[in-house]
Amino acid sequence: FLLGFTNPLDMAIIVFVVAFTPAVAEEFLFRGFFMGALGLRLSAAATLTITSFIFAFLHFHPYGFLPLLVLSFYFGYALLRSGSILIPMLLHGINNLVSVLLVFFGIETPEFSTEAISYTDFTTSLFALLVLTVIAVVFVFGVEYGHRNGYLNTEMKGIDDAEDNA
Repeated sequence: FLLGFTNPLDMAIIVFVVAFTPAVAEEFLFRGFFMGALGLRLSAAATLTITSFIFAFLHFHPYGFLPLLVLSFYFGYALLRSGSILIPMLLHGINNLVSVLLVFFGIETPEFSTEAISYTDFTTSLFALLVLTVIAVVFVFGVEYGHRNGYLNTEMKGIDDAEDNA
């Protein structure tokens, strides 16, 4: 229903509802509330780990648990390194947008399928994974550059201590 769009207005509404609204709400909940509360008492590593497991578990997607766990670590790392919740919101929104576009172009179906995937679907998925990996690497190097040059704030408990001990 939500992914059955036929015109640009429908597409814009779907992108807003499926891609960006959950990104903002989930990031406020997981990176804002959970990481904020846990970060007052625990190290950055413990906070990131616990929050990531909660994020992956609460999506109720057993086949997607590990990818969601990794994605949550990535979003949490982005928060810790940038000091801004806007960065994980943006990354989460981009991730959701890519999923919506994959469904729109018929590369991925919204429901889980146990059928074998074709070679074309596999290579397309591999290409999408490659593109997302390149984006992730560019992001990490950009954040590191900003952190080293004093453009980004990382005042969550444990992040600076971990760097000093390394």
